[in-house]
Amino acid sequence: NTEGSKSQAKMLMSKYNIPTAEFEYAHTERLAKFYAKDFFMKYNGVVIKADGLAAGKGTTKRTRVIS
Repeated sequence: NTEGSKSQAKMLMSKYNIPTAEFEYAHTERLAKFYAKDFFMKYNGVVIKADGLAAGKGTTKRTRVIS
């Protein structure tokens, strides 16, 4: 299996200053919505990734704000 934890990978890249896209962790739905809206305003889009094993189906790209 080549799929691993996205959050662990991001923490590792951050720790060793490996360039990666800006990211945030949301442990609640409310916080996830806040981060999604914030990123959307900054970058005119947002990619949401679920952590854990999702067989490649844990990513959602949004090009408009969904409340």
